[in-house]
Amino acid sequence: MLFYLIAVILILSLATGCLSAAPWVPTLRRDWQTIEELANLQPGEKFYEIGCGHGRLLAYLAKKNPTSEFVGLEISPLLALSAAWHCRQLSNVKIRLANFWYYPLAQADVIYLFLMPKIYPRLAKLLVQQLKPESRIIVGDWPFKKPARQTKRLAGSVPYYFYLVTDLKD
Repeated sequence: MLFYLIAVILILSLATGCLSAAPWVPTLRRDWQTIEELANLQPGEKFYEIGCGHGRLLAYLAKKNPTSEFVGLEISPLLALSAAWHCRQLSNVKIRLANFWYYPLAQADVIYLFLMPKIYPRLAKLLVQQLKPESRIIVGDWPFKKPARQTKRLAGSVPYYFYLVTDLKD
């Protein structure tokens, strides 16, 4: 009986993201440098990952950019716990168990996301409302319905699209 209860809790925890914006699909390690290059983080800048999953991308970026700040938002309790574990020794990383629709994003200089495009119209409005015009957005796999300023793709990987918030305005 306890086994079934634990299984249900785990399944529901991982399914939470599917109901909100996307199922959990980790960003491949081979793509981390591409994301770092697109982010072009400067000292003191704040990088937010919407749907940070297990937090390994944040840990990588935080180690490479120790003077920047990192915030990982994760709606799944199990994945947020995993991210907190992977980032536990990094003072420049904060993991938040949060639904990004209700979390203040205004402090972000860079946002990275790998979400389903069905939420993009609502998401674009949210980003335009909350972020500074010069904030940078990196999107994995599916672009917004606006031309990206830059696209990068490694062989055998998904494309990554780079935007400024001003690019998302209607």
